[in-house]
Amino acid sequence: MVLGDERVEKELGSEAIESLCSKFTQSLSNDASPAEAMIAVINEAGELLSEVLPQSETEQNELAEALICID
Repeated sequence: MVLGDERVEKELGSEAIESLCSKFTQSLSNDASPAEAMIAVINEAGELLSEVLPQSETEQNELAEALICID
């Protein structure tokens, strides 16, 4: 499951988020290592997000940049 805040979900849309999830699980079923699959999906998510939510020079992160895995 990929969780984003309300703005991420609004800007990307649930279809894009579901697509990222599907690509992750498909990579795992194609024998990719979990790390490789995660890196690929994070990179793609970053590309998608940079198009709809570009970072300005004055913008500061509100949250720590950390990956949180929920079982």
